[in-house]
Amino acid sequence: MGQRTVFMHLAAVLGLALPLCVAAAPAPVAAMVTIVDGDATVLRDTGRFAAAEGLRLRADDIVSTGTAARLVRIELDDGKTLDLGPSTQLMLLPRALARDNGAGPTAYVLQGWVKLTVPAKSATPAALATPRLDVARVAGTLIASVAADPLWVFAESGSVELQRRRDGKATPLQALADGDSYVLPASGPGSVNRMPPAELRGQVPRTFVDTLPRRAERFAGRTVEPTRPTEVAYAEIAAWVNGEAALRPAFVHRLTPRARDNGFRGALVADMKLHPEWQPVLFPPPPKKPAPAKLPPPAPGEPSTATAATQVSDTEPATTAASGAH
Repeated sequence: MGQRTVFMHLAAVLGLALPLCVAAAPAPVAAMVTIVDGDATVLRDTGRFAAAEGLRLRADDIVSTGTAARLVRIELDDGKTLDLGPSTQLMLLPRALARDNGAGPTAYVLQGWVKLTVPAKSATPAALATPRLDVARVAGTLIASVAADPLWVFAESGSVELQRRRDGKATPLQALADGDSYVLPASGPGSVNRMPPAELRGQVPRTFVDTLPRRAERFAGRTVEPTRPTEVAYAEIAAWVNGEAALRPAFVHRLTPRARDNGFRGALVADMKLHPEWQPVLFPPPPKKPAPAKLPPPAPGEPSTATAATQVSDTEPATTAASGAH
């Protein structure tokens, strides 16, 4: 990947200011897993645990589904809904791409199938970020297949605005109306189609076809705790650590404790060219030598230290000579 800064583009599309830094405060609870049909895991901080219905999710949580997963649903507190298909990885409400007031993309989709549903009177903007394409001002229902070849976006209902990034620069906005789809191949220009291509339409997860009601109320009053987490392995998180330039610094802060593990550290060192942000963490520079202490200025009427030293040096030969005369 090139050194693209996704958050700069999203700020322009959504009319936002750029963030000054990544928030250091604990991530707020922002959503709930309400359907788990298949294998799914959550990566939080340095740990991983199984996704479960009723589990509360936080900003920056990474949700990954297995190859045979049928459906994992995430219901956000603001009314939006994210449905995940098989082989999908997304980060919920990535704070590295948000400004100080929290506005930013609903999710960063690294790969896989996602269906985003936005209520008619949503109080907050809906957007998705992906490695090659940003999706903003989502109104209605959007289906996206994030892959290297092709990347596909379908405005199932409502409208959406797309912006492709090429060589680190954003291209003009592309609007999709109700029923439009956009296909972006690995190379060459993208194209807008009034109807989804048949070969792509046939790949849409069957669980995306039905409109399912929200289920969060079923878990009201219940607290579903995560299972005992295990330490995340480098292979599980490498695509994120080596991903977008705008996201990588957040993973340095997040995963520095894992660098104490020899295997994890060795993998980081081997891939150093893909994440140069880790250089000062893994190979910190030597401490700077303290500057020499400054002597206080001489009192009025007293010679300076340098002058006094010169006078002593000048008188020493004479003293020696006088001693020899005796």
